[in-house]
Amino acid sequence: MVRFLDNAVDALVMVVLLALLALGTYAIWDTNTVYAQADSANYRVFKPTYPRSQPSFEDLQGMNPDVFGWLDVYGTNIDYPLVQGTDDDYYLTHDATGAYSLSGSLFLDSRCDTSFSGFDNLIYGHHMDANAMFGQVTDFLDPTFFNEHQYGNIYYDGANHGIQFIAVMEADAYTCDLYDVPIEGEACTSALAEIESSATNKRDVEVSASDHLVLLSTCADSSTNGRTILIGKIYDQTFDNPFPDEVATGSGLGNTTEGLLSWLRSLPCWVWVIIVLLILLLIILIVWLCLRRRRRRRRELARASREEDGPSVGDPDR
Repeated sequence: MVRFLDNAVDALVMVVLLALLALGTYAIWDTNTVYAQADSANYRVFKPTYPRSQPSFEDLQGMNPDVFGWLDVYGTNIDYPLVQGTDDDYYLTHDATGAYSLSGSLFLDSRCDTSFSGFDNLIYGHHMDANAMFGQVTDFLDPTFFNEHQYGNIYYDGANHGIQFIAVMEADAYTCDLYDVPIEGEACTSALAEIESSATNKRDVEVSASDHLVLLSTCADSSTNGRTILIGKIYDQTFDNPFPDEVATGSGLGNTTEGLLSWLRSLPCWVWVIIVLLILLLIILIVWLCLRRRRRRRRELARASREEDGPSVGDPDR
């Protein structure tokens, strides 16, 4: 009976261990899948300027009529199609093809016009690790990065338009006036004053109420309602890309060895904590099982030895 209970405990421990390992493996796989789905390299073949005839940007629009443009921030992995839904919730959890995805899409505020004819044009995207989606918007808070990454391109209405990024700021989504789109009339002057006073980094670029701004908004780590907003001025003419090689290659997350290594390096701390804890737990359980089996084996050998030696000298039955 004792041996049966010992074996049952060993089996239960191994089942628990395997379940924990399976759970940890699934968590890591699921995280990798989310980031792989969010990689801009998945969409690059649909880019209007991509040097291939098929598939085309029109093919992507055929898959999802909500696709209307393309955003490319030079020197970053922000190189995605733009969509607009009937509300600002749907594309938080759906990709540019319309499929369900936790990484969502880059989407224009439903109150804005897809011709970017308004003064302020809000584009939302998730703040993700591995430079996915709007993960690199917060990089512009660093003065060096901001100074080195000045231009981008936005495609809409069948034409490319240049972007010059003029400021980056941190704000509260519920108190910042820039989220009250569309901003018109004298409110434009107030919005420009807010950008001027709140910007972490900015450029000396002339902006008036007649200009068209694009605001790239993503969540910040500072607070629940915290947002980081990268502000650019739209031009009819385009700007040369100072980082053509970087943009051409992409990260290829989940698709190549280099992409996998890049993903592993970018895993958040809590994932590595889980991995380390699982490994430590595995080592502890293996050591415990080995010691337990060794002690049980010693008891069995000692019992067998006593049985072979027969009754002791003081045994009354001898």
